[in-house]
Amino acid sequence: MIDVTANGKPYQEVHVDGGAMAQVFIYPPALKLADVSKDQGVVRDRKLHVIRNA
Repeated sequence: MIDVTANGKPYQEVHVDGGAMAQVFIYPPALKLADVSKDQGVVRDRKLHVIRNA
């Protein structure tokens, strides 16, 4: 993480080279993991960002 300031606001950025890669598993919406988390008393906002440069 790199600390930066833009327009007077602090942010953190991640910079990687073109060789970074990882497998990504996206569970199907029918699996309803959010409901399981709620049953266990855990509520969290889930977001997935995938950047693909071909």
